[in-house]
Amino acid sequence: MEEIVAKQGWKGLKGTIEPDLILLDEQGFIVSVYDLKFPCPDSNIARWERYSRGPWMDWFQGERYEQALGVPPRLVSPRQGVIRE
Repeated sequence: MEEIVAKQGWKGLKGTIEPDLILLDEQGFIVSVYDLKFPCPDSNIARWERYSRGPWMDWFQGERYEQALGVPPRLVSPRQGVIRE
């Protein structure tokens, strides 16, 4: 990620996936994936966004994370805590 940002700026990350937190077990296998959401205004709920273009058009972000990483991801929001879907 740092290399992409250094060469292309933040726009270089568009269309990539990178959850905020990935927990691994002692063998290095992914056991949990979390994505932090800070919805504004306060009346909005935390939710997965749908990709509107690019290689994952019409996928929800959480679906893409699960397909790529092999575990169901969880949303985390300051107001809602860990969201179980």
